[in-house]
This record gives sequence, C-alpha cells and structure tokens, in this order.
Amino acid sequence: MAAGLGIVVLAGIPAILYPFGRDQAMFAYVADGWLHGDLPYRDAWDIKPPGIFAVYALAFSAFGRSVWAPRIADLVAALIAAFVLYVIARRQGGYLQGAIAAALFGLAYFTLSYWDTAQAESFAAVFTVLFVYALLRARDGGGTSWWAAAGLCLGCLVLLKATFAAFVVLTVPAGWSTIRQRRRIGPGLWAFGLACALPTALMLGYFAHHDALAYLGELVTAQMGYAQGADGERWRRAALDWALLAQEPTLLLCVLCTGLSVLAGRARRGPDHWIVVAWLGASFLLFVVQQRFPVYHAVPILLPLALLASAPLASAAGSLVRARGRARRVLAVAGAALVLIGAAAPVYSRYRLAYSVLCGRLSRHEYWANFPGMYGYSYGECVLVADLIRARTRPGEPILVYAFEPAIYFLAERRSPTRHLSTAPIFGETQIPEEMRQRWLAEQLRDIADRPPHYLVMVRGLHYRGLTDVRDDSPERVALGGHRFRREATTEKFLVYRLSE
Repeated sequence: MAAGLGIVVLAGIPAILYPFGRDQAMFAYVADGWLHGDLPYRDAWDIKPPGIFAVYALAFSAFGRSVWAPRIADLVAALIAAFVLYVIARRQGGYLQGAIAAALFGLAYFTLSYWDTAQAESFAAVFTVLFVYALLRARDGGGTSWWAAAGLCLGCLVLLKATFAAFVVLTVPAGWSTIRQRRRIGPGLWAFGLACALPTALMLGYFAHHDALAYLGELVTAQMGYAQGADGERWRRAALDWALLAQEPTLLLCVLCTGLSVLAGRARRGPDHWIVVAWLGASFLLFVVQQRFPVYHAVPILLPLALLASAPLASAAGSLVRARGRARRVLAVAGAALVLIGAAAPVYSRYRLAYSVLCGRLSRHEYWANFPGMYGYSYGECVLVADLIRARTRPGEPILVYAFEPAIYFLAERRSPTRHLSTAPIFGETQIPEEMRQRWLAEQLRDIADRPPHYLVMVRGLHYRGLTDVRDDSPERVALGGHRFRREATTEKFLVYRLSE
C-alpha cells in the first residue's frame, strides 16, 4: 500500500505549482466571494453546480487563499481516491494488485495538464470510488448502512456535476446480486434514496434561507441549454488534446491491460468483476453523452480503467517473481524496467521544470510560458495585468474583465461590479437560450451603469459592438454602460482601460 500511495504523492507534487486555467480561476473567484459573504449565482455567475465552489472554499479555508490551495486539495483528493481504489483492488487480487491499481491511477491522473486537473471531475473521483466501494459492501451483506453511504456519495456527486446521477445504474448489478443471495433489498433501497436526496435537500434549504432559489432555477435552465453540445472549434481542439494524450505511456498501458482483464477467462474473474466492468461502461457512456470532449471529462474513466488494468499487471509481476532460468529473469526484469521508465518519464519532466523555477533557473514568467491554454490563454499575462490593477486601485474598488479571464480578478484581489463577470455565457455559449443571454447582457450593463468599474480589461483582436465607433483592435477610448474609459496600458493580449469620468 505504501508503495502505491507513495507513487501517487510523487506524481502529484509538481502539480502543486501549476497555475490556474480559466475554469480553476472561475471556481476560485466564486469560492473566495462565498467565503466573504457573497452567494454563488446571485453575486457571481457560473454554469457549474455549487459543489465545486464548496470544494474550493474548503481548500482556501484549509490551506489559505492562494493558487496553490486547490492544487494541494487536488493532490489530497487523488490520494484518497487511490487509497479506496487500493482497497477495492485488494479485495480482488491481494495487496500487490491494490498497490498497482493505486499507482496506475495516480500516474494516469497526473499525466493530465494543469488545465484538466483540479476540476469538478477531479474531486468527484473521491465520491465515485467511495460510491462503488459502498455498493460492493452492500452487495456483500453489509446492511442498510452501506446502501445509505452509497446514496450519500451519489448525492454529493450530483452537487459536483448533475450528469453524475447516471452512476445510479450501478445499483442494478449490486441489487441483483443481493436478490440472488436471497437477502432483503427494500430497506437498503429506501436508505439509498433518502441519503441520495440529502445533499440536494440541504443545498436547496441553504439557498432558500438566502432567498436565492430562483437563481438555482436559472442555473438549471442554462445547463439544459448548455448541454446541447459543443461547436466545431471545440470538437477540433478536443481532438488535438486527445491525440496528444494518447501518446502517454501510462494511459496506453492501462487501456491495453484493461482489454486483457475484460477478456480474461471465467476462472480469473472475481466476484466484483462485472460491477467494475459496468462502472467502466457507465463512465464511458457518461463521457460520450455529454457531447463535449475536453480531457478532464474523462477523469471518471481512469478509476475503473486503473482497477481493471491492475489485474493482468499483478499477474505478470507474480510471474516475474516465479520466473526460472537466468535468461527469463533478465527478460522479465528488462520488460518491467521499460514499463516503469515509460510511466515515470512524464513525472520526471514535471519535476525538472518545477526544480528549475524553485531554484531560480527559470523566472516565474518563463515557467508559466510552459503552460499554454485554449484560445490564447496566458496565465503570465493575467498576472501582469492583475499586478498593475492591484497597484493602481484600492480594495473594494471594482474592476471588469470584459472577456473570460477570471484569473485577473482573483490575482488582483478585486471584485466585479456585476455577477456577470465573464462574457463567455453571454456571447460565447450560444447553446444557452438567446432570451436568457440578452437578459444577462441588459443586467450586466445596468450594473456597470450603477457601479462603474475603475478599470476595464479587454482582449486584443476583438471588436465589441457598441463599445466604440472606431473599428480598431486597440482604440484609445471606449464606452460601456454609459461610462467612458481611456486606455492606460497594453500587453501582448490585453488592453487595460481606466475610468475617465
């Protein structure tokens, strides 16, 4: 166990230094406001359910307000998920298989980029694997309490992402096995249903207490529109990301060994085999039906993939130990060494990069240059603009980033004058109903008129209709919400305007 979990920790330590992507920055902004009296959706809008904001708020409470805090929480979550995965794999094939399953998950997960870690799917891994473990214990005759534990985990998953409710299908093989053993299942299902509803009931009660239930209704409507699917550009970008990820040796090893495990002979299948296969199938179908294919959407697949892949690898490791003859041992050791080197190569490159910045061989901006993002995202430029704004404004003075770059708010420690701090839901997510997006735009302009931002940040190369009469990528003056702004600074990507009246 120690070896498997140790590999998870070693693989995850460099990720603590990762910068924010756009999603992580948005979660951080909403969570930071929540800790200071704001309310998600009412004071800061995002398309995600409230669970991820609660996780980030807990991370800031535990580890301090920093970019590192959610990354530390992400490592802790991966470690917990790996431990429970170890326990499940140990049920099937002993301690060695458990250690291999934990190590495979950690290596596969931390193969993902900074953009794809510390997401809602990342923290959902803990509740997913606990949900499956509770179902296995309930099937084994553990009683009503294990059904209740499974329901509670599923309820927490729904608060992280509504589509995770699809994992309820895993209760079918667990329940069928219980019935075949001639045990009563009725009380367990009642306990499961009540426990599953509890997190949502508490969330509804919390928002009702703050007279904010209407904002949850708005969230559901927006999510139903958002679920219509991705545009062509996102499909193309996702295909490129997956082409790069398919070259990672750990993931290729997991896929190959999972195929061997699924096709294994009947005699080698344990009592948990088909529930784990159903888990893999449900995770894959959940990934497909979302019609959006960023890499982080596939994180739920990594858990059953690592679990199934651990069986043939543990068997191969046992054969290595039992190998007779010098030539066979040399070949076996060489093969194992190649597998370990291939799996460790991505981790080594991340350590080398982290060591270079910690020792001063790379500057912060040189380090951040190694983390490009979608649609021209640059964390380093976000830091430059945030530093400028923080130096030229006082706490409490609002700013507006007229783009989808929430990292600037968080790094500058300044708030938006409107809950619509990003233009992405209004202009970018055209799947959301037009009437709703137009209402949001009108609300945003009213908020800006009532409380003008001291600084307005825009993205270069984009012409915003109505902000200026001059068709120029970088006009000297712009107007928004009845207020005028004068350009004060520029970077490679951003235009920074100051309120001039």
